[in-house]
Amino acid sequence: GMVKEKNDVKAAQLFRQAAEQGHGDAEYVLGLLYSFGQGVEKNYDTALQWFRKASDQGVARAQFNMGVFYENGYGVNKDLEQARNWYERASAQGLDEATQKLAELTPQEIIKPEAAELNAEVENKKPEVIQTLNSNMADDQGIKREHWVLSQPPESYTLQIGSVTNEKDILKFIQENHLEKEAAYIQVEIDGVTRYNAFLGVYSDYSEATQAIKSLPADLQTIKPWVRNFGILQKMLD
Repeated sequence: GMVKEKNDVKAAQLFRQAAEQGHGDAEYVLGLLYSFGQGVEKNYDTALQWFRKASDQGVARAQFNMGVFYENGYGVNKDLEQARNWYERASAQGLDEATQKLAELTPQEIIKPEAAELNAEVENKKPEVIQTLNSNMADDQGIKREHWVLSQPPESYTLQIGSVTNEKDILKFIQENHLEKEAAYIQVEIDGVTRYNAFLGVYSDYSEATQAIKSLPADLQTIKPWVRNFGILQKMLD
């Protein structure tokens, strides 16, 4: 409505034309229009499709909205792990709203009771994709800590394999899965609650980290690891 009379339908048509030519920002805006029914019939499924296209082109706000959809169950089953993944991607690009969302989402108790009872068979199933961490950064127990996280390139990624409120539980999980030389854990405070988060591996980009999850042993996959950006983790430790 800056030049002519406001016309939501015409605006939607023009954004669609640009989006169909692969314009990432237009794909994002078209997703917004379908989300709110502005100039088009409200449709969360279609909105999600356009947000996903824009996200694949690296549009941070589209990635943020993917997180919103998964967090709230708009057109998809509610999935906080997927929401975190999308917020991570947007936050890694400097989107403050996504960083704030990550801080608000209190991590679930990822380590399940049965996971603590996994036996030494896991040791024989560790994938080659898991990178051996630098032993000269180990603590007295041989398990990496905050200094290891702070030493990683902020643009790289890792896999979070657990988050609990008791340090003994995270140590027990790491030790029973024979990951002392490969895993790391940190202590963080979220909404006044102290948590201990465990991580595994270093990956150059988000895609590589996502693929690595599929290569983990079945027992670790049941814990549902999720991708974390080192830059975001480092900010949490500031």
